[in-house]
Amino acid sequence: MKKSLLFSILTIATTSAFAQFRIQADGNIAINTNGSAVSPLSMNYEGNPYYYMSFKGNRNGFYAVNLDGKDEYNWGIGSSISSRVTSQSLSFNVGLLTTSFPYDNQPQTYGRSFGLFSIAGNFTSGYNYSVFGLLKGTNNGAAIYGTSTETDYGQYIDGRYAGYFNGDVKITGSVSLSGSLRGTMLTPSYSPENSKLEYKQVKSISETKKSISARVAELDAVSFYKDDNAEKLRLPSSTKGDTTTYTPQKSFISKQAESKMHYGLIANQLEKAFPDLVYEQEDGTKAINYIEMIPLLVQTINDLNSRIATLENDGNILPRRSATLDIEDTGIISKASLMQNTPNPFSSQTQIRFTLPDDTKNAYIYIFDMTGKMKKQIPINSAMESVTINGYELPAGIYLYSLVVNGQEIDTKRMILSK
Repeated sequence: MKKSLLFSILTIATTSAFAQFRIQADGNIAINTNGSAVSPLSMNYEGNPYYYMSFKGNRNGFYAVNLDGKDEYNWGIGSSISSRVTSQSLSFNVGLLTTSFPYDNQPQTYGRSFGLFSIAGNFTSGYNYSVFGLLKGTNNGAAIYGTSTETDYGQYIDGRYAGYFNGDVKITGSVSLSGSLRGTMLTPSYSPENSKLEYKQVKSISETKKSISARVAELDAVSFYKDDNAEKLRLPSSTKGDTTTYTPQKSFISKQAESKMHYGLIANQLEKAFPDLVYEQEDGTKAINYIEMIPLLVQTINDLNSRIATLENDGNILPRRSATLDIEDTGIISKASLMQNTPNPFSSQTQIRFTLPDDTKNAYIYIFDMTGKMKKQIPINSAMESVTINGYELPAGIYLYSLVVNGQEIDTKRMILSK
């Protein structure tokens, strides 16, 4: 009776849509096919014996519109497919397998292929996920595993990850991290042997009109703490008209970051000196490309080393150490010394300490900018222990200061003035 009733209902429901509908002696159902159904339910062809339901044709497979969610946490599921293991097995267990290939499985010039295409959105609470992966249990694995190797159907993962990728990953947008970035970072760089990348107007940055070190000297390094409150988001409640506070879960590294001091540069200041290193983000804020600052800092070090060598060897800028000194001068010079200024860097005031023997004839502190131009000449004597440099006396920048005793350079050091 039940079978006859089911047959009648299915017959009425499918008469206008399909040419044929029959239940075979083995219980399989064939719809719109002359052949024998080998799947329990076969549409438009005989089916596949490894599947409970098989169909083919020029129509989409399934379409489900879920009923309204009347409860607060009601799940509206269009299709639910599960694969559960009932015994110890080394088999592959797949909840949902989707494939998309050309008919003959040969490479095609045109067309698009999506193994999984999902769309989600239009909920103002912020809970919109096109693809959601959840790793359950306590064993190692990944919520989402991606690979570009045809023979790779997953490998052992030593740890628990939300996402794991075996192969190159390319991101065309920005990456936001709440934890650490580990591993070796490689960025495309110019090389005459690199034929895969195209470059235009490649030239040495030392050839620019204004030296790199001079522009770096205009920058101020700043320190700051991370504002924990900035991570709290105000989201609409799912049940009421008021709002609720949502605090994202923090990684082990990000928790440590809250208690540490951070260092960086001021974007607006950097943009004036190196506009190509500053980017504007979608929300109007500015971001800094710190990676490409590395070659600029290398060039700055090279400039400084070159100028220090010039200051040490150019007799027109500093007196050179004489190869022939009398015994008296040799003894005086051996007892003289120059210390590092404190504080360094400084903004308002700094002290340069030194020691001079009592029989010093004449001594000076010379201050030079990074172009080798003398900015100050300060006479000193053995009764003095230090000189004070005020920030308002010089513009912000990097300076070299030298101690010269009896016409001989004793030592040269560097100081940084920031404002």
